Amino acid sequence: MLERDKAQFYRMAYSYMRNEHDALDVVQESVCKAYEHLSDLREIKYMKTWFTRILINTSRGMLKQIKRQKPDAFIETDLEDNKDAINQTESKMDLMHSLGQLNEKEKAIILLRYFEDYKLEDVSRTVELPLNTTKSILYRALRKMRVNLEEAFIHE
Repeated sequence: MLERDKAQFYRMAYSYMRNEHDALDVVQESVCKAYEHLSDLREIKYMKTWFTRILINTSRGMLKQIKRQKPDAFIETDLEDNKDAINQTESKMDLMHSLGQLNEKEKAIILLRYFEDYKLEDVSRTVELPLNTTKSILYRALRKMRVNLEEAFIHE
């Protein structure tokens, strides 16, 4: 079941880690954690959202671990991202910057809803929040992104 969604899981990990090597590590670590805790899965129909939650938590944990080990790792990652960003359109760069300004919950909800095309109910289940709370966070995050994008447009 997880095999058919591996590209989606990789994209999610990559959106957190911002490099191929760490994203692959996150996916591999998440698969190991999922197999270790397979007995915790209550219903097989929720395996995808269950695994996505594991993937997000593993990504967050690895980011914290990297930050503790090497505080300037994020500066180096940003430099690598800037090299790649030169080849991207300005609007895409602004969108990614705006996404980076969100907190972890907001970012996870936006990524799941718009980048991975999850239904709101699935997003809610994945981030373990009530549906209405998820909707509120989603719309607040979209407003933040809109303000950030408008500011970027004004400053050009």
